[in-house]
Amino acid sequence: MTWNAHFSQTASEWVNVDGVELPASFSELSEEVHAIRNRVAVSDRSFVCMLRIQGEDAYDFLDELCPCDMYLRDGEIRHTLLLSEEGRTLLELYIANDDDEYIWLSEGMPVADVLAHLQSYIKEDMDVELVDLNETHQLIAVYGPFAWELMAELEGPQIIGFPYSTFYHSEESELTLFRLGKTGEFGYDLLVPVGAAQALWDKLLEVGKVFDCVPVGFRALEYCAMENFFFDIRHEGREPVTPLELQLQWRVSYEKDYPGSAALKDLREKGIARRVTLIESEASFYPEDLLFDEGTLVGEVIRSMYSHTLGTYIGLALIDVACAHSGLLFRLWSDTGFGEYCWSCSAPFVDNVSLFVNVQKHSYRDPEAVEASRVRASLERQRKVEERVRLLESIDG
Repeated sequence: MTWNAHFSQTASEWVNVDGVELPASFSELSEEVHAIRNRVAVSDRSFVCMLRIQGEDAYDFLDELCPCDMYLRDGEIRHTLLLSEEGRTLLELYIANDDDEYIWLSEGMPVADVLAHLQSYIKEDMDVELVDLNETHQLIAVYGPFAWELMAELEGPQIIGFPYSTFYHSEESELTLFRLGKTGEFGYDLLVPVGAAQALWDKLLEVGKVFDCVPVGFRALEYCAMENFFFDIRHEGREPVTPLELQLQWRVSYEKDYPGSAALKDLREKGIARRVTLIESEASFYPEDLLFDEGTLVGEVIRSMYSHTLGTYIGLALIDVACAHSGLLFRLWSDTGFGEYCWSCSAPFVDNVSLFVNVQKHSYRDPEAVEASRVRASLERQRKVEERVRLLESIDG
């Protein structure tokens, strides 16, 4: 049975992501998001381009290509980008040091296009080999505030102390485990040989029954990433902007040369006009809607969605730098004229249950501990709602 055939009876919708067909959903979006936010969920991440980059010159090759500082200890992962010569984002990228060979995990291009792009930067005298892991492996994700507890059932209690942005090769199985994720909850990406992938998927769901674990699709992952203001290469990453406007300067270095470095340095000296900012509203809004501050145009919406977690509409807008900070009210304008107000927010939109889970004390099997974590997260959300109500009342007054 093929990997996708394994989901033929359970997936309710399919989507093509970077040239790969995979489940977009297994159930209602709100149900899948609730699972990620409160329990444990597993998901297919086969759309990720997975490469092993090896050879005597692997480090030098990546150091010339990647915009981040490439010093990585064995087992460490660096979150960065791949840029065009104009400084625009081409790929969302993780680089992991595996005993001086490197594991490459990227999103934003089909595997064949990534390989062609990288090959064009390998110099004739370089000893660099690009190995396509997508041909031999699958990537399965486990996310949720109690994902660590499910993983401990499979790998043992030592995984509880597994730091974020690190990875290791399991001594118990053929797995490579990456402590990663863009949902804001505990997260693990599991790199598994193709021949063992279906059995692992089934085992996660079987062992996960005690945690009410369910499969979730790509839509839910994308949705939760947005709620936590994780950069999305397929949305804001396709806007004509750079890491400066995207608030991603922490992923690049200004101390080295790489594709796009000259453009970034030039723009940094000149200064940017607008910056991506989080916005929220009780009313719906859409990309290309405009934002006004006391009659002055100050921004434009580039992304929006309804948040089932918050019960409000959230989005991203490119806003004039002078106004691109949290706590401000803006009037929305669309083709039908002026509408309701929205407010700018600090990241993230949501207060994740994972922030209130103590892995040394809590367990999904303890309903009181679970509920206490949810209540603390809910109280923090309510506090933010009350602040926004006061802001709106000040306008009405």
